[in-house]
Amino acid sequence: MACTGLPQPTDNVTYETQPITLQGDDREINLEVEVAITGEQRAKGLMFREVIGTDGMLFVFADERTRSFWMKNTLIPLDILYFDTDGFVVSTTTMQPCTTDVCPNYSSVLPAKYALEVNAGWVEEQEIGKGWKLVP
Repeated sequence: MACTGLPQPTDNVTYETQPITLQGDDREINLEVEVAITGEQRAKGLMFREVIGTDGMLFVFADERTRSFWMKNTLIPLDILYFDTDGFVVSTTTMQPCTTDVCPNYSSVLPAKYALEVNAGWVEEQEIGKGWKLVP
Protein backbone atom coordinates (compact mmCIF):
# COMPACT_ATOMS: atom_id res chain seq x y z
CA MET A 1 0.00 0.00 0.00
CA ALA A 2 2.54 2.39 -1.07
CA CYS A 3 1.53 5.91 -1.88
CA THR A 4 2.24 6.76 -5.46
CA GLY A 5 5.27 8.90 -6.13
CA LEU A 6 7.21 7.91 -3.03
CA PRO A 7 10.68 6.32 -2.94
CA GLN A 8 11.12 2.60 -3.44
CA PRO A 9 10.85 0.61 -0.18
CA THR A 10 13.77 -1.21 1.38
CA ASP A 11 13.87 -4.38 3.43
CA ASN A 12 15.18 -2.67 6.57
CA VAL A 13 12.20 -0.36 7.13
CA THR A 14 10.88 -0.61 10.68
CA TYR A 15 7.81 0.85 12.37
CA GLU A 16 6.90 1.99 15.86
CA THR A 17 3.57 0.84 17.26
CA GLN A 18 1.15 3.02 19.15
CA PRO A 19 -2.38 2.85 20.49
CA ILE A 20 -5.08 4.85 18.71
CA THR A 21 -8.79 5.21 19.29
CA LEU A 22 -11.66 5.54 16.85
CA GLN A 23 -14.69 7.33 18.32
CA GLY A 24 -18.21 7.33 16.94
CA ASP A 25 -21.79 6.18 17.40
CA ASP A 26 -21.44 6.52 21.19
CA ARG A 27 -18.62 3.99 21.33
CA GLU A 28 -14.86 3.73 21.08
CA ILE A 29 -12.62 1.20 19.38
CA ASN A 30 -9.07 0.90 20.68
CA LEU A 31 -6.41 -0.33 18.27
CA GLU A 32 -2.67 -1.01 18.36
CA VAL A 33 -1.21 0.07 15.02
CA GLU A 34 2.11 0.43 13.29
CA VAL A 35 2.81 4.04 12.33
CA ALA A 36 4.25 5.07 8.96
CA ILE A 37 5.59 8.63 9.15
CA THR A 38 8.59 8.78 6.83
CA GLY A 39 8.37 8.57 3.05
CA GLU A 40 10.22 5.25 3.13
CA GLN A 41 7.83 3.80 5.72
CA ARG A 42 4.78 4.98 3.78
CA ALA A 43 6.20 3.61 0.51
CA LYS A 44 6.67 0.11 1.93
CA GLY A 45 3.50 0.05 4.00
CA LEU A 46 2.19 -3.50 4.29
CA MET A 47 3.84 -4.83 1.12
CA PHE A 48 4.83 -8.50 1.00
CA ARG A 49 3.04 -9.39 4.25
CA GLU A 50 0.68 -12.32 4.59
CA VAL A 51 -0.89 -10.86 7.77
CA ILE A 52 -1.01 -7.35 9.18
CA GLY A 53 0.56 -8.34 12.51
CA THR A 54 -1.16 -5.59 14.55
CA ASP A 55 -4.62 -4.07 14.25
CA GLY A 56 -3.48 -2.02 11.26
CA MET A 57 -1.12 0.63 9.93
CA LEU A 58 -1.61 4.37 10.34
CA PHE A 59 -0.08 6.61 7.66
CA VAL A 60 0.67 10.14 8.86
CA PHE A 61 1.29 13.00 6.44
CA ALA A 62 2.56 16.54 7.02
CA ASP A 63 -0.39 18.16 5.28
CA GLU A 64 -3.96 17.56 4.24
CA ARG A 65 -4.65 16.82 0.57
CA THR A 66 -6.21 14.18 -1.63
CA ARG A 67 -4.36 10.92 -0.93
CA SER A 68 -3.94 8.01 -3.30
CA PHE A 69 -2.79 4.51 -2.33
CA TRP A 70 -2.14 1.44 -4.42
CA MET A 71 -1.69 -2.23 -3.53
CA LYS A 72 1.48 -3.06 -5.49
CA ASN A 73 3.05 -6.22 -4.02
CA THR A 74 0.41 -6.40 -1.32
CA LEU A 75 -0.77 -9.92 -0.61
CA ILE A 76 -3.88 -9.32 1.52
CA PRO A 77 -7.07 -7.31 0.87
CA LEU A 78 -7.38 -4.21 3.04
CA ASP A 79 -9.86 -1.54 4.01
CA ILE A 80 -8.52 2.00 4.05
CA LEU A 81 -10.00 4.85 6.06
CA TYR A 82 -9.00 8.41 5.24
CA PHE A 83 -9.17 11.12 7.92
CA ASP A 84 -8.92 14.91 7.69
CA THR A 85 -6.68 17.14 9.84
CA ASP A 86 -9.25 17.11 12.65
CA GLY A 87 -9.33 13.30 12.57
CA PHE A 88 -12.79 12.86 11.01
CA VAL A 89 -13.42 10.13 8.43
CA VAL A 90 -13.62 11.61 4.93
CA SER A 91 -13.90 8.31 3.04
CA THR A 92 -13.32 4.56 3.19
CA THR A 93 -12.86 1.86 0.58
CA THR A 94 -11.73 -1.74 0.22
CA MET A 95 -8.49 -2.37 -1.70
CA GLN A 96 -7.59 -5.61 -3.45
CA PRO A 97 -4.12 -7.22 -3.63
CA CYS A 98 -2.08 -6.47 -6.74
CA THR A 99 1.03 -8.34 -7.88
CA THR A 100 1.14 -7.02 -11.44
CA ASP A 101 2.94 -3.93 -12.76
CA VAL A 102 -0.30 -2.02 -13.30
CA CYS A 103 -2.36 -1.56 -10.13
CA PRO A 104 -5.41 0.63 -9.50
CA ASN A 105 -5.22 3.69 -7.25
CA TYR A 106 -7.55 4.11 -4.30
CA SER A 107 -7.99 7.82 -3.59
CA SER A 108 -9.60 9.74 -0.78
CA VAL A 109 -12.86 11.47 -1.71
CA LEU A 110 -11.79 14.62 0.18
CA PRO A 111 -8.40 15.88 1.39
CA ALA A 112 -6.87 13.72 4.14
CA LYS A 113 -3.95 13.94 6.55
CA TYR A 114 -4.17 10.38 7.87
CA ALA A 115 -4.91 6.98 6.36
CA LEU A 116 -5.55 3.79 8.32
CA GLU A 117 -5.24 0.35 6.72
CA VAL A 118 -6.99 -2.59 8.39
CA ASN A 119 -8.10 -6.05 7.29
CA ALA A 120 -10.71 -6.03 4.53
CA GLY A 121 -14.25 -6.18 5.88
CA TRP A 122 -13.38 -4.57 9.20
CA VAL A 123 -14.91 -1.16 8.37
CA GLU A 124 -18.26 -2.72 7.46
CA GLU A 125 -18.14 -5.12 10.41
CA GLN A 126 -17.55 -2.22 12.83
CA GLU A 127 -20.03 0.05 11.00
CA ILE A 128 -17.51 2.89 10.73
CA GLY A 129 -18.28 5.85 8.50
CA LYS A 130 -18.99 9.58 8.49
CA GLY A 131 -18.91 11.14 11.94
CA TRP A 132 -16.23 8.78 13.25
CA LYS A 133 -13.05 10.35 14.55
CA LEU A 134 -9.43 9.19 14.86
CA VAL A 135 -7.73 10.01 18.15
CA PRO A 136 -4.01 9.28 17.71
